[in-house]
Amino acid sequence: MTPPLLLLLLACTPPPALVPAAPRPNIIVVLTDDQRADSIWAMPTVQTRVFDQGLSFSHAIVNTPLCAPTRAGILSGGFLAHDVGVVRNEGDQGGYAAFPDAGSIGPRFQAAGYRTALVGKYINGYADAAPAIPPGWDRFDSPLVAEDWFSWDLATGSSGAEAGAGTGTGTGTGTGTGTITHLEQYVSDYLEASALDFVAESGDGPFLLLLAEEAPHYPTQPDPADDQRFAGETWRGGAWSETDLSDKPAHVRDRDPIGAPWQGELDQTWQDSLESLQSVDRTVGALLDALEASGQDDNTVVVYTSDNGMLMGEHGLVGKGHPYRESIGVPLAIRWPGAAAGVVEPGLVSATTDVMATLYALAGVHAPTDGRSLVPLLEGHVPVGPDALLIEGCGGGQVPPWSGLVTDRYTYVEYTTSEVELYDHAVDPDEEESLHADPDTAVLRAQLHGDLEVLRGLQIVTERLRLVAGTASTSHLVAWGGAEPRSWSTEDALPEGLSLAEDGRVLGTPVASEQVRVDLTVTDNSVSPYHGGPQVRTSAVRIEVGAAD
Repeated sequence: MTPPLLLLLLACTPPPALVPAAPRPNIIVVLTDDQRADSIWAMPTVQTRVFDQGLSFSHAIVNTPLCAPTRAGILSGGFLAHDVGVVRNEGDQGGYAAFPDAGSIGPRFQAAGYRTALVGKYINGYADAAPAIPPGWDRFDSPLVAEDWFSWDLATGSSGAEAGAGTGTGTGTGTGTGTITHLEQYVSDYLEASALDFVAESGDGPFLLLLAEEAPHYPTQPDPADDQRFAGETWRGGAWSETDLSDKPAHVRDRDPIGAPWQGELDQTWQDSLESLQSVDRTVGALLDALEASGQDDNTVVVYTSDNGMLMGEHGLVGKGHPYRESIGVPLAIRWPGAAAGVVEPGLVSATTDVMATLYALAGVHAPTDGRSLVPLLEGHVPVGPDALLIEGCGGGQVPPWSGLVTDRYTYVEYTTSEVELYDHAVDPDEEESLHADPDTAVLRAQLHGDLEVLRGLQIVTERLRLVAGTASTSHLVAWGGAEPRSWSTEDALPEGLSLAEDGRVLGTPVASEQVRVDLTVTDNSVSPYHGGPQVRTSAVRIEVGAAD
């Protein structure tokens, strides 16, 4: 009979996490920049030696289709943008300055006994802090590339797990100060050499290599050896030819069409993108060759993905930051010899969150994450995926803030302008006809709206207040997401006679007609599973005080 004390101890012991068989696997993550999911065909090595020999995903997305939020999500260990606090590329809650890096994957893997390397782009805005080295990287080689891929500065160094802990500036107590040197070399060639050096120096491992390529980000500069390789290649698929935009929100519907001069430039951008990816393709081949030569290929996990996709004229749009499939969709494959090979998984998966949850599980790293491990899929088991994944964007330019849900069949999006989109991928894979006004979808829309209310991150909804001089204000600022109660504040001056209450009420009576833009901040009552603090959002609100009739 088992002693009562032992029964109590067993009851208090958490279930064991997945611990891989020794030796723990080496990990290589190749992260490209702005690569569409449908461009892998132009990369023969990546196609045949990673996608065809691994588990690939035909419905992989990023939760926020912008560089910095996705990179912060991956670097944090698989967290959504609103949980990390990096929701933009720059500015308030944007880029490197907003990223609390103490709990990032570098320190996590170092603490688990891994040698770690970040080779390539770190996160938007890092150049302003270089040569400070973020915590947790035994090798940190980050090109500070602006527009010239042949002449650029390099921030290089190494850091312990405590360097720059939590500050986002790399100025903590560890060895977090590196050097900046200038190089006259094609950037992809340097990244390949650095990555190969790290793999060779790591011996039997285990090691983590995050290889973050510049390609194919605009302005794209292919290696001269690849120039004109895809001359004449054009993209005209999907919703490129869509002419009826009446179902789209105003910021899409009211854009000028892409004329002939712009289309010629867009075609050149597409060709340059495919050509720039040839260097990445060769680098992946060189890394796989090195692993085979050293006998490490059987114990190395290789992941290939991108930080977001790119619209190339679909719906009359060019760029990212939109909730459409070309923007949120990314290539994703996981190659681990002995696991599932040559299998294409059609289920929904997040490259932002699920990849790192999977790598944590394979490496035996115990750390929080918003993602789910894909190890069962690698082992050939029947997938059990989420019913829906959250997608969200803080807006920018002409795009208003939005949040939505993607399921295996639908994409549902709400904008702060009260506009809505709903697409049924089963009958409309190119998202050309939104069903948001179809009465037959009313029940579905209500269900998706309710699910979205539970999941979405904090966002300021109010974009404009219209008041009348001499009339007491009854306005109340509106936010969605996060956890109540919310607290509002501002350091800017409101129109004379007005004040801002903590609960979001704009109090008082405006004195005179005027128009001002005020940066307002809202803080919620949630606790981030990543950094332990609340969600905070800052946004400009236009206050217009008109004359009394």
